Amino acid sequence: MNDGDKKSFKSLNADGTEEMVHFTSKYANSFVPSPDNKWIAFTELFKVYVAAFPPSGKPVDLSAGLKAMPVAQTAKDGGMNLHWSANSDELFWTGGNQYFKNEIKTRFNFMEGAPDSLPPPDSVGLKIGLILPQAKPKGAIAFTGCRIITMNTQREVIDNGVIVVRDNRIDAIGNASSVTIPSDAKVIDATGKTIMPGLIDVHAHLGTFRQD
Repeated sequence: MNDGDKKSFKSLNADGTEEMVHFTSKYANSFVPSPDNKWIAFTELFKVYVAAFPPSGKPVDLSAGLKAMPVAQTAKDGGMNLHWSANSDELFWTGGNQYFKNEIKTRFNFMEGAPDSLPPPDSVGLKIGLILPQAKPKGAIAFTGCRIITMNTQREVIDNGVIVVRDNRIDAIGNASSVTIPSDAKVIDATGKTIMPGLIDVHAHLGTFRQD
């Protein structure tokens, strides 16, 4: 739950009663408790951490710098889609096109079975290798009579221009007198219209999926 500048991780009974706040955080944007409720995995500024889940019943202000209870970073880089093994011994997440896992005992030296020297978080995961079909147009389309902003270094603008697109690629572009329209092309009269390359925002922070 987002309460102003801070987010809260709460629990409720099945009937919606006995609401209890377990954690609050300013920068965490995902909370995933382990099945045994002894650990809480969370992301803070896109990095993945694991902390002890205290049974005190009092809210804890959760962050990577928390000193009141054990906290450890599990992912060297960013991660998302956090989930646990059934026995609460391993945490899993994805980063880019890779799938990662980490045994909790390798993050805290006080745990039974922990190595003498804790290894750094792994930076190499299992390649997911998900390949999906992509729709691709077929055939040729010619846009005629349009004003074309080419964005060449000369700031070229073509009046009464023609653009020929074949199989989702621009095949020809220029003045109507210099471009031959293929016989199989579908012709779209764009007189009075201006066509320019699409603009791409290469850096944006959007809240349109996953954890809102």
